[in-house]
Amino acid sequence: MRKGKKIFTGIVLMVFVFLYACGQNQIQEDDMALTYLPELSAREEEFFLFRPFVYQLGFYNLELLQWNPIDSDVAQGAFFQGFGWGNIYPYFVFGQHERLFHAGKIAESTLNHSFTLENRKEALTPFATNGELFLYMIEQVTEDDYIKRVVTISNDGKLELIANLDGLPVMDGVIAGNYLYFTCPGENTDFFEIWRINLILNDPYQQPELIRNEYTTFRIYQYQGQVLFLDLERRILYNDEITIELSQRADLIMVDDEVSILVEMYVNSDMVLEIAFTDISSGEILGTFPGAINFIREGSIITIFGQGFIEHLDLQGE
Repeated sequence: MRKGKKIFTGIVLMVFVFLYACGQNQIQEDDMALTYLPELSAREEEFFLFRPFVYQLGFYNLELLQWNPIDSDVAQGAFFQGFGWGNIYPYFVFGQHERLFHAGKIAESTLNHSFTLENRKEALTPFATNGELFLYMIEQVTEDDYIKRVVTISNDGKLELIANLDGLPVMDGVIAGNYLYFTCPGENTDFFEIWRINLILNDPYQQPELIRNEYTTFRIYQYQGQVLFLDLERRILYNDEITIELSQRADLIMVDDEVSILVEMYVNSDMVLEIAFTDISSGEILGTFPGAINFIREGSIITIFGQGFIEHLDLQGE
């Protein structure tokens, strides 16, 4: 077995163990699969808010200033995933290893079901988006091979194959310009490789192009239509033209193109989850918010939601 596969399989198993531990106790085999994603609606005083650190979708109550995960009778120990940090785009995936995976979309305060992946041996995850094209990964890892297929899902549940990446241990992906970039563990090495395919070609069976090896993490990012690499030692996002300094040793990182801010989520010195916002152009930290669950940006106004508080950050400084 190639060394890269050992690394990849180990990471996948750790993720599955973590996600399962965050859910319910062992469920009987006959109950392991939800056959559909129930329609879920927020009440008038609530809205859907994703908690990215623990893969949970829940309701934030604007009157009580409290967040609660979706009822365990519905989730049954499964988890939600969204694109990015889950509050920019309304698309979500719900499921767990060896269960059915479901795709849904939030519209008018209701999460509606749009697609179910019927094969319990396969997983469905949000993979990459540029705000217009939303790509999902259908995957299955065995001792002998990888099934890795990038698809789109229409609102009426129809799949379109974008890239057949079978045989590649694909991990992270971003859309930058006309390309889909993705990372894989290198063969017989502790480093990672970065590959890309040309989305303009509209050829799901095109040969991926290797653009970099000896990369030190599986995470990649995009900014202003360009792919960005992560250097954990120097704490920067970079390419040949751009360098963005991280303000924290963050666990989750987001780059917001539209307003040029860096968003980081991490555990602070008090062992509390915190979100920091940094102006990319000046490097100025605009605000840090301990106890934050997540945030929503509308124009230049960022609203940060936590247990017991709502705070606002005006990017125009007014």
